[in-house]
Amino acid sequence: SDKDKVDPKDYTIANVKYDSVIKRPGDIAGQQFIVENCEFANIGLFDYINTITIDDSHLNVVLRNCISCRIMCCSQQFRSRDCKNIEIFLYCATQPAIESCYDLTFGCFSANYKGLEDQFKKANLCVLNNNWTNIYDFTLNDEEQHWSLFSNTVKAEDYFSGIPSDNDMDLSFNWMTSVVPKTLGSMPTANGISGE
Repeated sequence: SDKDKVDPKDYTIANVKYDSVIKRPGDIAGQQFIVENCEFANIGLFDYINTITIDDSHLNVVLRNCISCRIMCCSQQFRSRDCKNIEIFLYCATQPAIESCYDLTFGCFSANYKGLEDQFKKANLCVLNNNWTNIYDFTLNDEEQHWSLFSNTVKAEDYFSGIPSDNDMDLSFNWMTSVVPKTLGSMPTANGISGE
C-alpha cells in the first residue's frame, strides 16, 4: 500500500547550514538514515536507526570525509574513515574502528530522553556493553597519535547545549541520568599496557 512506502527524503538531512534539525522518537523507527553536506549544524536524531551514513559533514555509524564535527551516538558498529577534528561521545557494542583519521577525541555516551531505554531494547543493545575506548586504528604508526580520550572530567552537557528539544522529550546529557552508565577509559601505551 502507499502508506507503507518509504520516502527517502524522510530519512535524509541535507544541506543544513547554521541551523538546527531534530528527528523525534518514532520519526526514523529503524530505517537507514543519511546526513550530507551540512555545515555548522546542530542535528539531533533521537531514534533508533539501522545504519546512519554521514558524508561531507545493522545499527552502524559510518563517518566518511567529515571535518570538525561533534557527535553523540549509539551503535552496534562504528567506523570512521578520512575524518579530522571529530569529537565523539560514543556507545558501541563492538570495537570501534578508524582509518586515515586525525584528531579524533572519544568520550563515553551520556544522554537520556523519553523512549531511549526502549530503543536500546528494540535495537538489541545492552547498555552495559560499551566498547567506546577499545578503538582499533587501521593506520596505527609509532610517529603520530590519531585519536585520544576526553578527560574523565569532561561533561557531554557542555558540548551539546545547542541541541533543540521540546520539554516532553525530557532530553538530558547529564551522565547521572544517562541510560548508558559512565565508564572511564585509558589510552593504550606503546607496550600494550593501558595508561591514563
